[in-house]
Parts: sequence; C-alpha cells; structure tokens
Amino acid sequence: MAKDKLAPKPVYTKEKARHLVRVYLSVLCALLLIAWLNLFIVNPLKKDAKEMAHMDPSEIIALPSDIRRLTIFTALPVVFIMLLWLKNDANRLTSKLLSLTKLTLVTYALFGVAGSNIVDNYRHSLTAALFVASLASTTWTGEETSNVLKELPFSDSSDIVAFSRLYGMILTTIPFCVTSILDAGMQIQRWPLPIICGCSYGYTIGTMIGVTALYYQRKAKEGKET
Repeated sequence: MAKDKLAPKPVYTKEKARHLVRVYLSVLCALLLIAWLNLFIVNPLKKDAKEMAHMDPSEIIALPSDIRRLTIFTALPVVFIMLLWLKNDANRLTSKLLSLTKLTLVTYALFGVAGSNIVDNYRHSLTAALFVASLASTTWTGEETSNVLKELPFSDSSDIVAFSRLYGMILTTIPFCVTSILDAGMQIQRWPLPIICGCSYGYTIGTMIGVTALYYQRKAKEGKET
C-alpha cells in the first residue's frame, strides 16, 4: 500500500504523449521541407541567375526549371510520405495510392485550367502536381470516396493542423503564382517554381498556425476540465 502511494505518477498520459509526438513531428517535417527546398531549389537559382543574366526577362520566364533537380526534390517527400503510410496503415496503402494518383491528375488538370502549358511542359507539370498532391495528402480526413476532393478538409476543421495546412498551401501559393505574370525575369518565376515554393512555404506556415491553434485549443479544454 505504501509502495503504491510512493510510486511516481506518469508525467504524460498516453493521449498527451501521442499528441506531443505528432506536434513535434509536424513541426520537424515542415522545417525539414523548407531546408530541403532551400538546399535543392532556391540556392541553385543564384547560379542559374548568373548564367542567364544576358537573357531577356521573358525568355527566362519561358524556360522551365531544371527537371532533374525538380524530380529529385519531389522524390524525397513523396517517398517519405509513402513510407509513413506503409508503417501506420499498410492495409489502406492501395487505396491511398489510388487517391494520390487521382489527386495528382486533378491538380495537373487545374494547372491547365489556370493557363499553364501542361502539354509542352508535361514532365514539369506532372512532377509539380505529384508534389502538391503528396503534401495535400497529409491533410486527408480519412473519408474514402470516389470524389478525391471530398477527402480534403475544406470545411472540416476538426483536425485544426490539417485544416490550417491545407489553406496555408492554397493561400500562400496564390501570390507566388501571381508573380509569374510579371515580366521581371526572376528565377522564381520559372515553371513550376511558383507552385513548388508556394506550397512548401504554405505547408510550413499552415503547420505552425495549426500547431499554435491546437495548443490553445487543448489549453482551453484542460481549463474546462479542471
């Protein structure tokens, strides 16, 4: 009896421990994505800018980004997300891959609707669409439906991190894409870098906002329980 009274109480409940692990992993993954973006996409643009200094701004914008660099950049987060699927929910791996494929094709079509040349630059466009779909897949609600867009939490804020992440991607990508109509000749205007950079920064910003909102949400809940 005395031993039971002296036994230390756990610092965290299992629920709280899972919550903290999720928060820390979300923040870590978001920061690593930005580090990977800067290392493999943004920093090499300085060298490209020097090599293209003699070119007309419109010529620079018309030239898509390096497909090899873009493919390697996209491959890492895509493979990482698939490995998480395999570890956490291997039974649904096939359905998730199917949803990812559909979302990639929908995103590719949206690029065309927005005015991008998805025929001549099909490799760049498909790679960018896969990247966007992969990041968006981290926000899926878990609902299985033939309409892949319904799997995204456009109106479901029950998972505040996923909700913030999705809208962070959308709202941050828009101003990046607007810059592509300016005839400034910036390297960041080359297709599909406005999409890649906008989604990456938006994913990170949305994650940080979501994690902060989740913290205050949990504090408010704990306050009501005490």
